[in-house]
Amino acid sequence: MTTIPQLIFLDTNVYLIGAVELDSAEGQILQWLGWENQSNDRVEVVISDELIDQISRVAKRLKNKDWGVKSLDEFGRN
Repeated sequence: MTTIPQLIFLDTNVYLIGAVELDSAEGQILQWLGWENQSNDRVEVVISDELIDQISRVAKRLKNKDWGVKSLDEFGRN
């Protein structure tokens, strides 16, 4: 039997790679957690201020400032 965790903390790369490549393992994790649609699983994602800063900084370098802000908004909404 598979046990679903109640709390999960994801590395910055999971958010960034998953947002860019939805078919990747990282993208599948985000989708499971409700990235594009609400998830039925009751998993709480732990997010810290440091993680938000890292996502913001790296997203700006990867794409641009607007994409970074949009991604953070999407992460926070779900």
